[in-house]
Amino acid sequence: ADAVAAVGRDPPQAVGIFESDSGTHEIRLGSTNVAGTAYLQKTGDDRVYLVDAVLHRAALDAEPKTWRPTQLPMLDPDRINRVALSNAQHQIELTRSVEGWSLDAEGLERADAEKSQILAALVQAAQPSRYVSDDPAALAQYGLVDPMLTLTSGDATGTRQTLRLGQPADLSEATVYATWSDTESPSPVGFTVPLPPFRNLTEVTPLMLRDARVVLASPGAI
Repeated sequence: ADAVAAVGRDPPQAVGIFESDSGTHEIRLGSTNVAGTAYLQKTGDDRVYLVDAVLHRAALDAEPKTWRPTQLPMLDPDRINRVALSNAQHQIELTRSVEGWSLDAEGLERADAEKSQILAALVQAAQPSRYVSDDPAALAQYGLVDPMLTLTSGDATGTRQTLRLGQPADLSEATVYATWSDTESPSPVGFTVPLPPFRNLTEVTPLMLRDARVVLASPGAI
């Protein structure tokens, strides 16, 4: 027992629980040494092992937010058939059918195809620069409870993904706080994204997205 306490096993520095097909495994991490090794013990095993400290460094030194993905699982823009944009002035919904993009579900208010496709692909630019918080209470602090901009995309399978942009995250306003979710509720995971790709969306109106053509047929077909 004295030896176990001496190697930092009692109490342990950290406890790792791993689940696999063979069952649940609990590993207790002890002290680390100057030589780059560390002590480890499996629960239920009296033996103490001297191992490389790679697991100890990952568990003791890194913050959980450093393990979060740098790339969010975005929808393929070519599969997106619905885009909803909400800013301070307007709530805009675009739908796509075989006839093209429209500003209404019935397809009677034609939308500009190029602008609509750019909007559908724009959410791809929302990749986290850095993660800032996992605390739901921090959403209000970052302006994400009442975001300045909300961009939702969806496909024919019913999958929906929503990006919410909040307050500026730096004095130059080059980045803003954001959160992303595939549910109706905002995720508590906050991060920052570059603002330039989304800056003009705060001024977008339905008139800007309308199809300006009066006649759809090509001249040669008339």
